[in-house]
Amino acid sequence: MTDKKRNITPLMKQYLEIKRKHKDAILLFRMGDFYETFFEDANITSKVLNIVLTKRSTEKNKDTAPPLAGFPVKAKDIYISKLVKAGYKVAICEQLENPKLAKGIVKRGVTEIITSGTILDDTLLKEKEYNYLMSIYKDNDTFYIAYIDISIAILNVMKTDKDSLPGEIDRISPVEIIYPDNINFENNIAKPYTSIVFDREFAEKELCEYFKVANLDGFGLKESGYISACGGLLSYLQEIKMETLPRIESINLIDTSDFAILDKKTMDTLDVLPGAETEKPSLLKIIDYTVTTMGSRKLREWLTFPLIDKNRIYERQEAVGELTNDNRILNELTSKLKNISDIERLNSKITNARIHPLQLIAFNNSLKIIKSIVDEIVFETPLLKRLKERLKFDYSIVEIIEKRMNGTDVSEYGGYIKTGFNEELDRLREIAFNGKNWIANYQSEERIRAGIPNLKIKYNNVFGYFIEVSKSHTGKVPEDYIRKQTLVNSERYYTEKLKKFETEVLSAEERAEKLEEELYAELLKELNKYSKSIVQVSKAISEIDCICSLAKYALSTHTAKPKLSDNSCIYVKNGRHPIVEKYTESFVPNDIHIDSDERIMLLTGPNMAGKSTYLREIGLIAILTQIGSFVPADEIEIGIFDRILTRIGASDDLSKGISTFLAEMVETAFILHTATSRSLVLLDEIGRGTSTYDGMSIAWATIEYIHNNANRNPLTVFATHYHELTRLENYLPHLRNYCLSVKEWQDKVIFLRKVVRGKSDRSYGIYVAKLAGIPENVIKRSNEILEMLEEEGKITFRKLESKKETAYQMELFDKRSHIISMIKSIDINSMTPVESLNFLNKLIKEIEDLN
Repeated sequence: MTDKKRNITPLMKQYLEIKRKHKDAILLFRMGDFYETFFEDANITSKVLNIVLTKRSTEKNKDTAPPLAGFPVKAKDIYISKLVKAGYKVAICEQLENPKLAKGIVKRGVTEIITSGTILDDTLLKEKEYNYLMSIYKDNDTFYIAYIDISIAILNVMKTDKDSLPGEIDRISPVEIIYPDNINFENNIAKPYTSIVFDREFAEKELCEYFKVANLDGFGLKESGYISACGGLLSYLQEIKMETLPRIESINLIDTSDFAILDKKTMDTLDVLPGAETEKPSLLKIIDYTVTTMGSRKLREWLTFPLIDKNRIYERQEAVGELTNDNRILNELTSKLKNISDIERLNSKITNARIHPLQLIAFNNSLKIIKSIVDEIVFETPLLKRLKERLKFDYSIVEIIEKRMNGTDVSEYGGYIKTGFNEELDRLREIAFNGKNWIANYQSEERIRAGIPNLKIKYNNVFGYFIEVSKSHTGKVPEDYIRKQTLVNSERYYTEKLKKFETEVLSAEERAEKLEEELYAELLKELNKYSKSIVQVSKAISEIDCICSLAKYALSTHTAKPKLSDNSCIYVKNGRHPIVEKYTESFVPNDIHIDSDERIMLLTGPNMAGKSTYLREIGLIAILTQIGSFVPADEIEIGIFDRILTRIGASDDLSKGISTFLAEMVETAFILHTATSRSLVLLDEIGRGTSTYDGMSIAWATIEYIHNNANRNPLTVFATHYHELTRLENYLPHLRNYCLSVKEWQDKVIFLRKVVRGKSDRSYGIYVAKLAGIPENVIKRSNEILEMLEEEGKITFRKLESKKETAYQMELFDKRSHIISMIKSIDINSMTPVESLNFLNKLIKEIEDLN
């Protein structure tokens, strides 16, 4: 960008001065009814938005005219959304004065900066998802995370360690991350920000000034890392959003130990949330019967933050049970909730004065409905009672809004302040309204006076009011008509009388519009005092909606209320996969039995028999339990897990040069390092991505490690095609064999989908290949090779088993070796009879000790 001051226009000089302050953003420069971009911004904008790249002679030297690309202001939501989604920071530069009143160049300035994490416009936000901006601060080995959805303006903060940090980021799922520029941190959506604002003293001062408090004791931020993370985030928001930042009412301190850990791999493997393929079924989709957008967002949060506290889970269960047992209350609640708007986000719009009058009316109507819930519905269980108490606040806000705002007779463009509220506004409106009648009467008079039946009086923003006469009647116009504009088929005129009227009426309309805006702004300012209460009310409504949703799910299928155990166990009778059963006509239910005595379930069975489905079913049942839901089963008793870890299905990351097998080993290593005795681990076909014996060795050693490590022996379901591993049941006391049963009939294999005690000795992979259409001669040859390899495998495994027995009974084998050495070391020919008897007695004693 070349700044030759002598060659650029005042407009371009203004643009360049503003652009210098926002070099890292696409600057949308307001020019009338368009936003224009120039230079490299124009090249990017044209490419991303697929709009024409042109040139504008903004410089005196036309040869150096900069590239230009622009779009209409009225289409800004669509285009800004595309730029932000493409990863660009967008600076909105508005006209700060009325162009008609400006002397010289219109004053302009950046009023708002939009990044993916600082979106406020409804059209850019996803209704049913949070849009989190996150800041990360590191203090020694501890990481502090602050995150906020500014459309809701609730600031959350937590701490975690290095190993758990990726998992916490995954489940919060931010769209933008900032971190101090003096630390090393890598993430695709992360960017460094000046470390000064993360300094403890600077951050504390910023927070205290913002919340107007002397200190931060009331927020519970006792560790400096919390303050630094929150302060850095607030500074970034204030720089980005300027005057458009909604009011943040509080800081929510989150204790991660209150929730079970679900990493991204587990959530993806179990289909907990919808993925990139939005049509793919997910657990959220199955249980989401919410009728408010707030409730849908909250339910998503519940799924990613399963509870660990037994009492809190039990309270949710009881609340769900109350609604499943009383359809009348459930139906009444649903009918009320479905008419409640997103007051969580509307409340934020009030605090930064960006709420449209129509939205404010919807907000007020929602408060009336919530008041009716307080007045009309009686709950029995403790959680629902507490939530109802949180709905109680000063509902005088409803009267304040109703006193000033029209109810249903609100135009998109005005008329929202009630007639009778302000005398001056009523007077100006009367003038403007009568003006329309005056125009109609004047048009009739002029038609008669001029003898022109199709004479019309029209208005536009450029020429104001004018009289339009077709070409065929121009000879009839009176002498006092003054020509204003000539068109192809008509002429436009005005009269002094019409001009005088225009001045009076337009002035009244303009003054009425300005006064109405002032009165509306005063109302929003007055409503700010209710903001903190509305935050609590909206959270309570979202939780009530979630409980209703879980109750509807419980009633939608055959479910059972889990009995919570203090022990690490899962006892399920006729459990079902909550997602698969919705898309299968005859899902086969299965029992689950894992506890401290049988900590490892070794699951074998043919391909396509349902092992992976069974593993996922166990994980989903555990998650449903810990969000307080009923689960698809006849009966269930289950412990509470601190984390659920999975290694199911193939995965790779070719962009990082990570093969499928390496990815599986990395995931397995993570599980072995992080699982505890209170965890649930689901492993499917460990070691399958390498040679048979390498894979079997890894699988074998993994099972041993889990079984024998007293500090890391979680409940584990281990599915495998290495049928030789089933012999481990003979050596590992806490491992039990289970298999998916099949039935062979007339050269066909029938998958019964039933999990039973015992082991499977065949995978039926060749049969599956036959079903897939592999040529018959290939199938025949496969069977021949299989017989040969199985025989060799039996011999090899017997050797492995022998070595395994040695490993388990090392001391025993050492004694046997000692006996053998004793026998080999003697020379029986040189021994006397007495020496022989003594040696024999000693040998017998050694053997007795051995037994």
